[in-house]
Amino acid sequence: MTDERDEQPTVDMESLFQNEVINADQVNQTIRDSGAPAGTYQSNPEEYPLQAYPKVRELKDVEGQVIGSRKSIDIVGLFTGRFDGKEERVRMRFTISPEYHKRKVYESDQWTGEYLDKPDSQSKLYAQAVKAYEAGAKELPKNVLQLVEWMTQNSFRVRTMIGRDGDPVVLAISPAGRGR
Repeated sequence: MTDERDEQPTVDMESLFQNEVINADQVNQTIRDSGAPAGTYQSNPEEYPLQAYPKVRELKDVEGQVIGSRKSIDIVGLFTGRFDGKEERVRMRFTISPEYHKRKVYESDQWTGEYLDKPDSQSKLYAQAVKAYEAGAKELPKNVLQLVEWMTQNSFRVRTMIGRDGDPVVLAISPAGRGR
């Protein structure tokens, strides 16, 4: 007795796919379409605890030479959002830094060596996290450790977009219960 899994293929793999070219745009679109939707998500530390990982990253000039370092914190964990009546749970990772840096200018995915007169993402998200803390506690955190502890133990919201790789990119942090 045989079943259909035992049958040999009737088409040769090489002849079927030898001229098939991988379409990078189609692959990237498929990844984006199958990911979590962009929008507002909320942390829920009682159900899904967040983790905080301190980092010291090298700062490099446009030629790639190390010119310093920057302290930052990676916040990692599950966030939930509701889209079209369905709850989505998404693992996110974003970085905050109390060390202010300006946003780099890029052309064709290459840093030009220039900066905008605006904060970079890590600086902006850090400032928004401080303001979210202040909205809930009615005072500023006393230090970075107190802010990080609050982020891992209290609910807050993040607004996201979908990055080129299909993963959510955190654009903004706000207090829980605000927004949509």
